[in-house]
Amino acid sequence: MSRCAQAGLWRKEVLAFLVCILFSATALAQNAATAPWEQYKIPLTPEEIAWVKAHPTVRHGFDPAWPPFSFRDGNGAWQGIDFELLARLSERLGIRFEPIETKSWQETEQKIRAGEVDVISGITPTSEREKTLLFTSTYITCPVAVITRQEAPFMTSLHDLKDVTLASPRNYVTTEQLMRDYPGLPIIQTANMEEAFTLVSQHKADVAIDNLPSASVTISSTGLKNLKIAGITDYHFGVSLAVPKAQPELQAILQKGLDSLDDADRRAITDHWTAVEYFPRMDWSRVWKIIGALVVLGGIALSLFIKWNRHLARELEERKRTAAQIKAANEELRELGREKDRFMTMAAHDLNNPLTAIMMKCIIFEIDGDFSRQTVHGAISTIRNNAQRMTHLIKNLLKADGLEHGSMKLRPGTFDLVALVRESVEVMLPCAECKNIRLEFTPAPAPVRIHADREALMQVLENLISNAVKFTQPGKLVAVGVSVREGFARVEVHDQGPGITADDMPQLFKKYVTLSARPTANEDSNGLGLSIAKGLVESMKGRITCESRAGEGATFIVEFPVELELASAPAPV
Repeated sequence: MSRCAQAGLWRKEVLAFLVCILFSATALAQNAATAPWEQYKIPLTPEEIAWVKAHPTVRHGFDPAWPPFSFRDGNGAWQGIDFELLARLSERLGIRFEPIETKSWQETEQKIRAGEVDVISGITPTSEREKTLLFTSTYITCPVAVITRQEAPFMTSLHDLKDVTLASPRNYVTTEQLMRDYPGLPIIQTANMEEAFTLVSQHKADVAIDNLPSASVTISSTGLKNLKIAGITDYHFGVSLAVPKAQPELQAILQKGLDSLDDADRRAITDHWTAVEYFPRMDWSRVWKIIGALVVLGGIALSLFIKWNRHLARELEERKRTAAQIKAANEELRELGREKDRFMTMAAHDLNNPLTAIMMKCIIFEIDGDFSRQTVHGAISTIRNNAQRMTHLIKNLLKADGLEHGSMKLRPGTFDLVALVRESVEVMLPCAECKNIRLEFTPAPAPVRIHADREALMQVLENLISNAVKFTQPGKLVAVGVSVREGFARVEVHDQGPGITADDMPQLFKKYVTLSARPTANEDSNGLGLSIAKGLVESMKGRITCESRAGEGATFIVEFPVELELASAPAPV
């Protein structure tokens, strides 16, 4: 081959090599030009894309001492759920989140109000905050726990917070909720949760409230070994991202970034920071004993369900054999079916709370691994109290069934109604004082003798007074009075609650019915109390009525005939 031919071939090979390099460079440039939001199919608008390009760095504010959400690790680097979440959003949106360090959560809130922070994480929406901030949807929701010292009893609800001092960080949403829902509760406001836990550990406060993941990590990381998780509250804690109202584009961009995270992404973030074993191996034999007690209680509930269903089945067969009354029987059977559904829903709900408390005890045993005599004794006490709550509910159900079928036995006698009502008021007085409610009793000028079952009527009166306290706001009045009108002894229980609407009035004394008005402190209500009260009063030849207007409180009236042979001569109290 000539030198010219060889040179021509060499030039062709070099040209082909350069063309390959050009195509490879072009492909790499095209891939590099693909924006991250396009790779993750996040539908940003042209205006939002322009905003991202104009603001490649966003200043991030956070709580500096709030594990596992935001905290420094042993090397001084910022870590936690919030930082991992923002790292994923950074990858998807092409935004760099620059941490703005502060000394406290309060300082972080001040910086976002001053325009020194663009986005704040780990924040819960409130009506006050929504005046100046725009919020995304929540990215994590968890239960709120009660933290006490090891020697303190376990708590099944926040209503157990009596005669205690609470430590809770200022400006935290849970602190504001407690101040609103429990205005008489002494609260020491701290800078952060670690300081609150330390006050409880040092006997300077009795309890603290925190979300369950944060409480578990804080107790473990601070080495406060004399603390424990004493119960789970009805509160649920959800956190979001928030930006100043002047930056609606950023809020929309962050929301679209959060929407691009599926359930698996969110679980991966939270599991990384919460699914950690901090506690020693437990004694499973003791745990199984507690679970066995739970199974026994569950068996009682199941037996009650089976008994009720068998009762309904027998009634169904009887009504099928009564062809002459088939039309009325069909409607009655439909109502029984609805009543069964209401019964099962109500029983499942009301049995769930004490069962949950017992299960929580099992979880606490699992977490603490402490099976000392004192701890086990406290656990047995908690299980017994919750079993008593379940027994009380079952007794009410059986009492309602007995009244309906006429199998309940009453023991009537003659007694002074004034003395009985005074005793009922004294029994309910601590409940009223706990809610800062005045409970006043106006007796008749002389003893009033009636013929009835004293214990059954005592239950009726306590139920009516308890309901009046439940639905009356703190600082208001519940008035109870005894009088005689036209040969009838009359007990009136008047509250200053929301009253009963015209739509609710026909349902007032029916079983398993929950009315539109709600107790002021979220007390339990299973829809059986007034039904049992009406059944007991009518079984004793008395009558019970209610007078009310929506917004003006309610007055429940119980009347019995006066014993005429004793009415002329007052009997001793």
